[in-house]
Amino acid sequence: MQISNALPLFFIIALSLTAAPRTWTAKDGRVIQAEFVSANKDSVSVRRDDGLTLSIPLSMLSADDIAWINRQPKPIEVSQEQLDKIISTFPKAASLGNGEVTNDLEQLHDRYESLVKFIRPGTIAQNLKMIRKRADDDIKVFSEIAKTSSGDGTGKRRSGQSQGAENGILSARRSLSWLQSLLSYLQQFDALTGAAK
Repeated sequence: MQISNALPLFFIIALSLTAAPRTWTAKDGRVIQAEFVSANKDSVSVRRDDGLTLSIPLSMLSADDIAWINRQPKPIEVSQEQLDKIISTFPKAASLGNGEVTNDLEQLHDRYESLVKFIRPGTIAQNLKMIRKRADDDIKVFSEIAKTSSGDGTGKRRSGQSQGAENGILSARRSLSWLQSLLSYLQQFDALTGAAK
């Protein structure tokens, strides 16, 4: 059986569709109800209702099933060069109002920068999901700290409030702002892959 050029030989199609199970038919007439997981030049992976994932050689499938596979959306190919271009524009570390970058702000920046540097063409979605989850967790933590009063809004400390406490609150607020810029930055990867967040 000739497989369409829609299944290129040089990469594996890895689609994460949340499609309903469908009936797959073998050339010999056997059928199986299973959800499409992925396909490559030689086989299709399907998941049964019981969670078992099976790999079925394309040579065993009916022409209708091959045609169905060929109609599925194909992932957009992304090169490491394209990723490196986005990675190189990673947001600079946040600073306090006077331009000073505290250790906390620098560590926050460095932690996320190291996570972004691990993004590779085959791991974009998984890495973005993990980075966004961490950012959401950090936003919750910094939001609690930032809610703490730091005076009357004029930048003056409340009586009895230490400079350290005021700097901690200011640092949390700058961290929140930086995390929002990080989330905006990550949208470049979505645009590159055509994915929606």
